[in-house]
Amino acid sequence: MKSRASGAAFSTRRKTVLNALGNGLGLPRETLEAGLQGCGIDPGLRAEVLPTEAFRRLAEALRPGATSSR
Repeated sequence: MKSRASGAAFSTRRKTVLNALGNGLGLPRETLEAGLQGCGIDPGLRAEVLPTEAFRRLAEALRPGATSSR
């Protein structure tokens, strides 16, 4: 099942995962940066280099009501 995070990450071409998520999810940049870093994902990477597991962790971290204790 595709998450909103993975859909947003691949919605635009040639953007970093941080910028693609910002455009696709409409969340504050600080929220996205914290979520990515909390999952061990470099915000400067492109979505196509991330493994599926990274998207699962990211979707969980960005879920409304999720805690940042990862």
